[in-house]
Amino acid sequence: MFVKEYSKERQAEQKRRRELVLGCTRFLSGAAPRPAHEEYREIADYMKATGAEPDVYGVGEFLNGFEEEIAALLGYPAAVFMPTGIMAQQIALRIWADRAANRKFGLHATSHLEVNEQLAYLHVHRLDRVLLGEKSVPYAAKDLGQPLASALLELPYRRLGGVLPSWEELEAIKSTAATKKMKLHLDGARLWESQPYYGKPLADLCRGFDSAYVSFYKGLHAIAGSMLLGPADFIKDARVWQRRHGGNVYTLHPYAVSSKINFDRFRNRFPEYWARARTLARALAGIAGITVRPSDPHTPMMHLLLAGTPDHLSERRNLIAREDKFWLGGLLDSDPPGSTLLEVAVGNATLARTDDEIVAVFRKLLGS
Repeated sequence: MFVKEYSKERQAEQKRRRELVLGCTRFLSGAAPRPAHEEYREIADYMKATGAEPDVYGVGEFLNGFEEEIAALLGYPAAVFMPTGIMAQQIALRIWADRAANRKFGLHATSHLEVNEQLAYLHVHRLDRVLLGEKSVPYAAKDLGQPLASALLELPYRRLGGVLPSWEELEAIKSTAATKKMKLHLDGARLWESQPYYGKPLADLCRGFDSAYVSFYKGLHAIAGSMLLGPADFIKDARVWQRRHGGNVYTLHPYAVSSKINFDRFRNRFPEYWARARTLARALAGIAGITVRPSDPHTPMMHLLLAGTPDHLSERRNLIAREDKFWLGGLLDSDPPGSTLLEVAVGNATLARTDDEIVAVFRKLLGS
């Protein structure tokens, strides 16, 4: 279970790592880190140039206009901006459970709700989860067996390396859920990254999902922010639950402006990122000691299984950061024992590096 201890030792460790990262000029994943004052100056400049005024408790021309924009793009009647995806998805599942008078919902064993949220669905909402399918592969329509109030589907499956179900399987899941009269909720934290694989408009991809959540801080690099989408009466109820969760803060303006800026900046870049991920995967697969999952990425994301323990490889990663000013990212324990997992999320920083450059760094990391 995902738990962080905010001890003095951990604070010191985070500071050392932050200094190491800021000392780098080259990065494997995402976008290069920006100083906080630059991000906030950009928000202020945007507000000055556009006249965007702050919302008050979720009501304001700029915020509500942004909600309407994303709802129209994804094909939903309404949307509500929320500070976190954890809040948004708990609310969606609670609403569907109350309406169905059924506390059971389905999800995959690797879902963020199961792995990273301290079982909030149980402790906060007293919901009863049912695990769908096998842990190592996406669940299928045939796995929607028992009566459920709702089922949550993550696109893509982050902990499986960004894999996606086929379009045919996705449509079968939508059809099966509708036939069984269970609501289908889209965990679209990385929906933007998923769209190029299917090659269809976002509204077509979302059609058949009764509700959806999207994030603005992951692949889009906003400071924070998410949106929950669905029918108008669903969003009306969601705003009430947002208040009950303490998420209806006095103003969400800085997060909303950051989300809008970065949405406009990155929304059309994901086909390019995906193409780059596929070529990079082929280059890395040729290095002894690296297994790429999936071998042909479905999204601008992949997992690298590295030979060596996280402790050993972390030392070499830090050496590379100091000597070569190249930051590779976080290293995690993995199966089989003695191996290490590195997640790669292709972005602008990746595009700035050549395959040969990246391959050389990994050879140094693995001592090959």
